[in-house]
Order: sequence, then C-alpha cells, then structure tokens
Amino acid sequence: MSEALESKSHVPDTASAVRKLPDEIPAMLRVAAATPALQLGDPRANGRAIAALAAAAAAQGASLLVTPELSLTGTTLGDLYRQKAHEQATRAALAELAEASADWPDLCLVVGLPLALGARLYNGAVVIRGGRLHGACLQEQVAPRHRAVFTSGRGVNTELRIAGQNLPVGPRIFALPLPTDDDELRFALTIGADTDGPTPPAAAQATAGARVLCHLDARPAGAGRDEGRRLSLAELSRRLHAAVVHANAGAGESVTDFAWNSLNMIVEDGRQLAASESWTSGPDSLILADVDLADLLAARRRNSHFTPTELPVTPLGPAAVPVCWQDLRRPLSTSPFVPADPAARCDEIFAIQTHALAARLRHTGARAAVLGVSGGLDSTLALLVAVRAARILDLAPSFVHGITMPGYGTTGATLQNALELMEALGCTIRQIPIGAAVAQHFADIGHDPAIHDVTYENSQARERTQILMDIANQTGGLVVGTGDFSELALGWCTYNGDHMSMYGVNATVPKTLMRAMIARLADLCEENPVPRLLRDILATPVSPELLPPGPDGQIGQVTEDTLGPYELHDFFLYHLLRNETAPLRILQLAAAAFRDRPEYPPAVLAHWLEVCVRRFIRQQFKRSCLPDGAAVGSVSLSPRAGLSLPSDASPAAWLTDLDGLSF
Repeated sequence: MSEALESKSHVPDTASAVRKLPDEIPAMLRVAAATPALQLGDPRANGRAIAALAAAAAAQGASLLVTPELSLTGTTLGDLYRQKAHEQATRAALAELAEASADWPDLCLVVGLPLALGARLYNGAVVIRGGRLHGACLQEQVAPRHRAVFTSGRGVNTELRIAGQNLPVGPRIFALPLPTDDDELRFALTIGADTDGPTPPAAAQATAGARVLCHLDARPAGAGRDEGRRLSLAELSRRLHAAVVHANAGAGESVTDFAWNSLNMIVEDGRQLAASESWTSGPDSLILADVDLADLLAARRRNSHFTPTELPVTPLGPAAVPVCWQDLRRPLSTSPFVPADPAARCDEIFAIQTHALAARLRHTGARAAVLGVSGGLDSTLALLVAVRAARILDLAPSFVHGITMPGYGTTGATLQNALELMEALGCTIRQIPIGAAVAQHFADIGHDPAIHDVTYENSQARERTQILMDIANQTGGLVVGTGDFSELALGWCTYNGDHMSMYGVNATVPKTLMRAMIARLADLCEENPVPRLLRDILATPVSPELLPPGPDGQIGQVTEDTLGPYELHDFFLYHLLRNETAPLRILQLAAAAFRDRPEYPPAVLAHWLEVCVRRFIRQQFKRSCLPDGAAVGSVSLSPRAGLSLPSDASPAAWLTDLDGLSF
C-alpha cells in the first residue's frame, strides 16, 4: 500500500526558532446570552441585574454578551413606555450601565431599550463597551402587540444625545479586533420580528461582513414554539453562514396575556452550540460558547451568493479576549464525520449509496455486480450496498458476484467472515487464490518474494484488480469499488490496483463513518448470522493483508500501526478539507477535542497530523483519476465535482506551519 513517490520526511526550516504550541486559537470568539431577572417598570434595578450578568460573563472570558429585547425595561409595559418619568429612568439606567462597563472593559454588552427620537418611540438596542455607548440600532419590523407604541426604524439614520454623549442611531455593524489575527469580528444587531420577513436585515448585515448576529428577542411561550424557534434560528444561521446569539425575554414579564420562557441559544452555521433551560432567568440563564469565525469565513468563501454590501462600520477596539484551546467552550466531536444522530443519517447515506449504484447498474445494463470481498470494513459495506441495489432493481442477491482472493497475508478469520457473509446474503461466491499467479509474476519480473517491499505488496493488489476486471468482462458485469474516503485522502491504496474500479460506492465515506454505518446495519439486520458477522468484522483490525500473518496466524499488517489512527486522520481531514483550516489551528482543535485521551498528547497529534498533510498532498495523483461515485456528504475528493488540486503540489507551506514546535 506504500508508494515510492511518497516523500517520507519533511525537512524543517532550521532558521525557525523552537516554539510552543500556542494557547490562543486564532479567530475564535467567546460569546454569551442571558436573561436578567426582570423588575418590570424599574429600569435601574434591571440595569443592575444586567451589570451582574455582564460581570459574570466577563469573568468567564466572554467578549460579547447579548440580552433580550427591551431588557432594560421589560417588553410588556404597554403605554408606560410613553411616560416621561419612565423615559428618564431608562436613560439614567443606561448611563449607570455604561459607567459600570468600565469594570469589564473587554466585554461588548448589547442591551435592549425604548429610544425616543423626536415625536416617535422606537424599539432599540445599544452596544456598550469600556465605559461608553458605541451605537444603537432600531427594530424595523414591529410586532403586532407593540404597534400602538413603537414605530418602525426602517430608514432612520441619525444621532441621539444620551448619557452625556452623541450616540449614532441607525443601520450599522460593529467591528472588534481579534487578539491573535489580523482579522476583525464584525457583528450586527437584530430585534424581535426582524428575522421573520422574506428579506430580513440580517441578510444585508451578513453580506456586509457580520459573522455574528446578536438577536434580541421577546417571544412568548407556546406549545411547540421552542422547537420552531430552534429550527428558524438554525436555518437563519446556516443560510447566512453566521453565528446567531439569541436572548429571549423571561421571568418578570407580565403574564396578563402571555407566559415567557427565556429560551436562550447560540447557533453557528446551523449547529446549536449552547442553549439555556427554559423558564430560567438571572445567573441560571447565562450561556457561553466559543464561535469559530474562521470556519464561518471559509463557508462564505465557498458560497458564491455572498456579494458584498456596504453598511456603516463602528470600531470597538481594543482586541477581543483570546480563547485558549485548553478551555474551549464549544461542542467539538472527535469524530466530526459521524453525525450526532447516526441512526437516521446512516440510513440516509446508505440509501444514497444503494440508489446511486442501482442507477449506474441500470444505465449500463450490467448483468452482474462484481466486487472483491476480503472480510474487512470497506468491502463489507460495499457488499451490503450491492445486495440492496440488486433488491432495488428487483434482482436476486445472486446478481452480486463476491470474489475472495486469498493471498500471502490473508488470515483464516477474515476469509471465513467473507465467505459466511456472502453465503448469508445469497451472493454468488467465487474463491480464487492469487498466490500462484503472483509468484509467476515475481518470476517474470525477477523479484525475490522474500523481499516484502512495495513491489511485493502492490503486485497482489493489482492481481486482484485484474481478476475482478476480467470476471466483469466474463459476466457482463460492473466492478464495484470498495475503497473509502480516508484511504483515498491518504493515498493508502495501490495505483491501478484497489484504487481502480467501474463505480466507487464508498469514495466519500470516511472510515469512522463507515464503522458507524456497519454498526447501524448490524442493528437493523435480522437474518442470522449477519449481525454477528458484521460485529466481528467491526472488531477486526484494519489491514490490507498483503504481508504474511504472524506466527500465531493473526493479522501481521495493521494499517493504523503504520498510517496512524483513522479517528485522528478523519478529524484532521474534516477540518483541512471542509473548513480549509491551517495545520497549526487543526492541531489546537485536536488537542482540545482529544484532551481526555491520554494516548494522544499534543506531540503524538502533531506527528500524525504531519503524516496526514504530507500524504494528502503527495497522493493527489491517485485522486486525479478516480472512478465515478456519488457523494454522500459535503466533502468529496472527486476531481470532477469535489477537490481541485494539482498532482504536483508540495506540502511545504502546510508543514512549515508545524515547524519548530516543542512539546
């Protein structure tokens, strides 16, 4: 499975100084949302409650805290908003809150309040940082219960004298420098129903560069409303490739007509990072999460619909608080390719594979599906896909021709699993040992079979592929490829050997996802002994079985001993390919994700990350001529519809990012 063309080592830049793995993760920002314990009609008491939440958020390293719509007053005051005494109390509370913010100078605080401009009253939000007010935005789409009091702020762009300063009011975004990057965070404010229309202000804010949307809300409780709110915010953040920090009104509001359950959420690109319990307020409602601004930017760069727009920008320096990988506050899966709910998603992926193969078999008029079955993970999933595809075409399982080709490294356990599984599924079985043919080939080319080198290994792989192709010609069949995404990404396949087929059903299925899918299929299948065989295959070490077994007859060539753990490589590949993340940042994320795994200290992670990057770049020539195969997710290595990469690229730029690290 090795290749002579692979560069085996990377020569570090000797001029680089030895450096430690940085603690601070670039372009990572800690955000928070909270609902104060409200005293309806007492803005100064509410200001003190908000200040306490701000102090708690700042103490935990937050750079941004969002509070609900009209959080300084309450959202159920009705005509009391018009009272001059209440307006004066609100302004006094805002001035006190701005003064208090000098005690937590690194935190941006977003507060909702009514703002009077001339003869009109508006539902507004103000950004406070470092002892002063920086800007205010107004609600554009006023909720029905507020239309008798508030006016739409659409088109308003002015200044307001408040708390001893001139406050700019109107559409804008706010810019906060990031601590370890030349980049800056741009965030924007949305209020209540502004997210509900067909063209929400958030769309213009996002295309103007706002990667974080602060959503101040006051939605009353109702059966099914929480789930609806989760779905709508997830869709908004996914569509705009943004993080949404959502704070909702809660306890203390009037229950004359509604109840208020203060569900707060932080959502990033459609994924929920944090949420509060319903019916909480005060300290219990405070949630924090670290938003990955680099991933959001990468997602936007992949989306051609992000045509830049212009909005006024208000700078907020100094830089945000750095986020450290040792204290990362975000869900970070060690298996990012495996869905959180594997059951439903694995069923969907299996359906994509089976229907795609059925369509190709139907189109080509194939009279058989031909594949090599080794008793390993890859060929097992491909076999299950082929049998289901035959069923879709109303064909008998015997349409699938499973070929076992025992060679020098084949063990009795894997061969037996392969034969039993094919028999249980009703496939046509052929067993063709390759030892004699490979020995003849060694004699023909003058290779000593005692030398277990690349020639020894790859000759077996190519002999097997030749057999499969010839049997496909014999039967009028189509060779179903078994190689998976992880192997193709790392080049762990023999060029024009197991690398080649007529249709690759596993080409976009990473090894970690494959394990989850086979486990799911084992749970679903009721035909004995299939579940037992699938679980036994899952427990078998991954191996190409090209080197002779050990003295005990067990597998003598374990892939992960040479290549490294697939769970690490899949983690690295996810962040490298899906988010275009730099290797040093991937290493920080891996150190955070695997920090409870003592077998993976940073030095071990760095070693296997270097192997992953080097092999991925050097092995592109194999992926430049991949067979067809339908994508099952968002990452594909296909040179036609996925990865565009020259075969002649050097990994130097990527590996230099890791030079000089000391652990």
